[in-house]
Amino acid sequence: TEARFRELLELNLRPIYEEHGFLSVDFVSVSAEKTATGGVEVTTEVNEGRPYTLGRVDIDAPAGLPLDEMRKAAAFDTETIVNWTKFLKSVQDMERPLRRTGYIGVHSKPERRLDDEHNIVNVTVHVSPGPQFRFGRLDMNGLPPNIEQDARRIWQMRPGDPFDGDYPREFLGAVTKKYDLHGGKISMAVKPRPGESVADCDISFRQ
Repeated sequence: TEARFRELLELNLRPIYEEHGFLSVDFVSVSAEKTATGGVEVTTEVNEGRPYTLGRVDIDAPAGLPLDEMRKAAAFDTETIVNWTKFLKSVQDMERPLRRTGYIGVHSKPERRLDDEHNIVNVTVHVSPGPQFRFGRLDMNGLPPNIEQDARRIWQMRPGDPFDGDYPREFLGAVTKKYDLHGGKISMAVKPRPGESVADCDISFRQ
């Protein structure tokens, strides 16, 4: 259907245009004709517009968050043709200082403002940090006793510390690199406690 075809254009083609700064690209019309072989030939009329330069990036966040550190982590590439895919990656990088200090549910939403006269896009990134979680308990299941004992010894987060959202993944990588698990599968799950700003970490091993 035309609606499904337009959905595919939005999902697959628009991001390619936006990687090159064409933020106002418009898929004007879609037409289809049957071919002699019984197929369908589809033609899409595209109005590309002009590429936009990234202008000002504002961070809208509650007081008390480390805005300077967040902006440094983002390293927004202003005054250049905007690559929107790269910009969204920068927003994820901006959230990292928050995830590492307990805001494991942080969510950000960019709001674009297109200046068509000067072909500049200014962006406000609205940050919802959520509650700051503390580390509760480390559970390990299925690991050989000698490996579990050593893994617990090198685990760095202590109960009551701000929950570092990236640390469990880094720890898991270090464990799998250090020990020969003979082809077994090791997994990790972060489990917030209901009604509490405390999260436990569950590491499981299956042969």
